[in-house]
Amino acid sequence: MAHLISQWRDAEKPKLLLVDNQAEHIEPLYRLFRRTAHLFLAHRAEQALPMCEQQKPDVVLVNLNANSPMNGLQICRDLSASFPEVKVVALTAQAQRQQEILALKAGAADCISSPLNPMLVRTRVATQLLIQAQFQWLREAGHTELVPEVFHQKRFETQFKTEWQRAVRNGQALTLLLVGIDHLEAISQEGQVVSDVVNTLGSWLRQQFKRPGDLVCRYKTERFACLLPDTPWQQSMALARQIEHRARDAFLLPPQLKAAASPLTLSIGIATRTHESQGNMNSLLALAQARLSEAQAKGRGQVSGVSMP
Repeated sequence: MAHLISQWRDAEKPKLLLVDNQAEHIEPLYRLFRRTAHLFLAHRAEQALPMCEQQKPDVVLVNLNANSPMNGLQICRDLSASFPEVKVVALTAQAQRQQEILALKAGAADCISSPLNPMLVRTRVATQLLIQAQFQWLREAGHTELVPEVFHQKRFETQFKTEWQRAVRNGQALTLLLVGIDHLEAISQEGQVVSDVVNTLGSWLRQQFKRPGDLVCRYKTERFACLLPDTPWQQSMALARQIEHRARDAFLLPPQLKAAASPLTLSIGIATRTHESQGNMNSLLALAQARLSEAQAKGRGQVSGVSMP
């Protein structure tokens, strides 16, 4: 596995987030990665999600024992549901095989048992980074049928900027749809089930947009962002309403949620830039977010849209 480590050293430094409060773990991990990665530290469990949102790490190392087993497992669930593009590696106590199994079921990509072997930790983290790079290559090469999930939020942020600049330069329309899953709180205690619902919906949404330039990305925990270049507002509204109605009939819920109190529905917020619009891309995103909130406030299963002034 040495070639993985040398390849990692030559590449752009990855970002690692360590969720730990035990000095005996923090210090050796810091020494191990300080020259080859950008390191961030969350001392408390509740800091993990905000720091992941802010720093956008490539790999998160979670010490299950420092955060108590159940708390650590919940961190794995929350991270895998909110940031599916981020690889979570759980650090477990020696000989706690059951804890390793629970961590993998909670969404961790790998588990490493104490005492930590520096070369093993380095190689296992490098392996996750390599897998991530290979999936990214497949996505960018257009082989999305080989990738289990849709594009991640980092890709959305990059492509949003590119499409905005193209729309401004060519005087074309650009539409942004934000799709929210309604009633997700009803199944928020089901752990990996939430991730299954989100992943299934993402695959289904990707099939609804047929044009090569259309892009579907994960956005926040239960949302998706859909970029539609050169698509007028009226056409986008009609398409969004079709998707909302189709979702009600589509098989989106896993078997364990068959008896859920509320059916899965979608709320969709739409904002369209026209050749006459004066705002910037942040204004378009804010409008789409506001329209999504308005759609959800109307009782869910709604579509709300606006043409950017």
